[in-house]
Amino acid sequence: KPMHTELSLYDEEWGVVGIIDRVDNIQGRIFVTDYKTGRVHPIIDHAVQLGTYKKLLQDKLGLKVDTYSVYYSDDNMIMFKKADNNWQEKAELFFRGIRAQIKDKIEHANPEWKKNTRLCRWCEYEKYCNDASYIL
Repeated sequence: KPMHTELSLYDEEWGVVGIIDRVDNIQGRIFVTDYKTGRVHPIIDHAVQLGTYKKLLQDKLGLKVDTYSVYYSDDNMIMFKKADNNWQEKAELFFRGIRAQIKDKIEHANPEWKKNTRLCRWCEYEKYCNDASYIL
């Protein structure tokens, strides 16, 4: 029985919400699993996502993730990787870069830039992007 399913956690530092599909405690080891529809891809393709989940679980629940796993429903296959700090560091660099780009675009607003995409609901800067009167 999983410890958590569809667990939603927010990180104030990175400004990101993670919705973790599944967290298991198997003989004292913490596994975080993400479910994917579609065909198998290398697990490294999910490095930022899984690294973010590792940080969220540690910071918010005090859980030390031991293993990442991704289940691919189309192929009925699961892939595992030992959880080290490399993917968490990769995730941090990714989100810091995204935040820097957002701040730059807000400061140099262009009315032709696309707004209100499906990704906006995940971003703490949504209110700024949708109201040109805000300046960071």
